[in-house]
Amino acid sequence: MIAWVCTPGCAARRGNGLRFGGVWENALIIFTFANKVEPAKYQYFLQKRTELVRQEIAKQPKVSPKVANNIPSVAIDNESKTTPDGKKWLEELYVTVTERMSENGTIPFFMATIDRIKKPESPKKVVDDPFPQSEPDIELNQNQLKRINTKTTGSLEKMIAGVTAGASAGAVVGAFFGPAGAGIGAGIGAFFGGIASLFGL
Repeated sequence: MIAWVCTPGCAARRGNGLRFGGVWENALIIFTFANKVEPAKYQYFLQKRTELVRQEIAKQPKVSPKVANNIPSVAIDNESKTTPDGKKWLEELYVTVTERMSENGTIPFFMATIDRIKKPESPKKVVDDPFPQSEPDIELNQNQLKRINTKTTGSLEKMIAGVTAGASAGAVVGAFFGPAGAGIGAGIGAFFGGIASLFGL
C-alpha cells in the first residue's frame, strides 16, 4: 500500500483537506507541473512547497510532526522526462514509491515492473521482431539501484526468512503448496533471477 498526495506545483493552495487516516507512513508527496517553475528557483520551490505540505499533514489527527517530516516529495514534469534541474523524474519517482510502499506490496510491485527497468550496460536487441516488446524506460543510477536493492532485500527477508536462492525458494514453495506450488516457485525463482541480473549478483 502507498498513498500519493498529488498537487500542482504551481497551485496557490498547499494541501487543504488532507484526510487519509493512518496511511502517512506510506505516503509520498508528488508535485505535478514542475516545468512551470523557473530553473533558477526550482530547488527553493521544491524545499518550501514540501515544508508547507508537511505542515498541513502534521495538522491532521494522530499525525506527529516526525511522521509528517519524514514524508518525501518528488516533482514530476508533464512535458519533459526531466525536471527543471535537468534530472530524470521517472526514476526518482519509481525508487521513492518503492521505498515508501508497505512491506507486503514491495515484492509484487517490483516483480510487476522489473521489465521496465533498464539493466546496467544491457545491449540493445537487434532482432527483427514483428511484435516487439517495449524497451525498458526506467534507467536507474547506481545510488537508485542501491536504494531499490536495500528495500527489496529487506522485504524479501521478511517474506522468506533464510531463503537466498531461486531454486531453494521454489523448492520451499513447491513443497508447501504441492503441485500448485510449481508455478509459484517458478515465479519466485524468476524474481531472484531478476534481482541477480539487475544488481549484478
